Amino acid sequence: MRLEALVVVLAMYAAAHGQDALSPIRDAYRLAPTAEHVTIEVPRPGASPARSELVVAIRPGEAPAVALQLGAQRPMHVLAEPGRLLAWRADDPTRIFAAVLPEPFGPGAIESALPMVPAPQLALAFAKAEPLLTSVGELEWSSVEGEHRVVGVRGSGAQSVALTLWYTETGRLLEYEYKQGGRRIFHAKVRALDFDDARFEAPSLEGPSPPTLLDHLADLALPPKHIETGEPFGQAIGIDANGRPTTLRATAGPWQGPVVVLGIDARQADDRTRWAGALAEADLPALAEMLGVRLVVLVVGASDTASLVERVTWPVRGRGEPLRVLAIDAPPAWLGPWNSAAAWRVDGPSWTLRASHALPDARLESDPSDPFEASHAPLTLAERVRLLVGRAARGG
Repeated sequence: MRLEALVVVLAMYAAAHGQDALSPIRDAYRLAPTAEHVTIEVPRPGASPARSELVVAIRPGEAPAVALQLGAQRPMHVLAEPGRLLAWRADDPTRIFAAVLPEPFGPGAIESALPMVPAPQLALAFAKAEPLLTSVGELEWSSVEGEHRVVGVRGSGAQSVALTLWYTETGRLLEYEYKQGGRRIFHAKVRALDFDDARFEAPSLEGPSPPTLLDHLADLALPPKHIETGEPFGQAIGIDANGRPTTLRATAGPWQGPVVVLGIDARQADDRTRWAGALAEADLPALAEMLGVRLVVLVVGASDTASLVERVTWPVRGRGEPLRVLAIDAPPAWLGPWNSAAAWRVDGPSWTLRASHALPDARLESDPSDPFEASHAPLTLAERVRLLVGRAARGG
């Protein structure tokens, strides 16, 4: 056999061998929707590794889409679909970066609007000829016999690069690692999550209070402007008491009178217990009916916190309606700083802020339970909540 023909045969074998090595992994991401949490560690000389987190949700098929959550502190949400990409901060959905994506849809299109995302899942699901990671480039792939592991390499010695993928029997990633010249650049651990279509719901770009569209992704890093009296109230996005993703205004529903939004921070387990008892004791449904307001509880905590608050505050005296509750994962930055609890009076028809109130101090307020006798006994948390809602309802 001539040398040129032998080279061609060997090249074709290498390409086929590499394709076979990646096939079970590609199939796992191309044939079914997936959602995964990724923890990435980057070694640092003389210090503990730097760590970052991201969530990668992929919907292949006829209506492809990618949903990303980047970072743990002030996470940025990204929704990419053929033709467009939206990005926003979890604590400030009133400002959204929007970009037009080129065709075809895939990691290359997404990275035309975002910095490189270290997630090979995107190329495994959509790319046909692109490298798994843009910064790594094309590699020659081979499988490790007897293991669920594939290795992609290029070069040798100090110029070598290697990307190793560990995967399950179903083809889903478990870990991946990137090295240059034998030195680890980063290592990632992957944990499968339940797939939820709610991750692919985009925030509304229209309506009475449309968000501000940003031209540059970097603008999302700037501190948002805090809302002031007379300005449109924001649109927090969270989970309601029925486990459905929705917005704060949709949770309040149509209402022609004043709306009181009671915000509480229940991210810690002890706080959940403390607030559950106080809200149950405060009898807020009856209080809202007496004050003539629509009361919405905006609780910062796990997604199931909304259903917990609704259960403990359910009307038991035949008065009022069940509280409307929305759980969010971080305090909205546009509300400004607030400690443990606050309340805002919002005009229902126009959805504009009318007044803001902080949780009264337990030791500085008189006991309002007896109108004929002022007491300086410390107020319980339930009494402070009732006083806070009352002040917001009156707008003073």
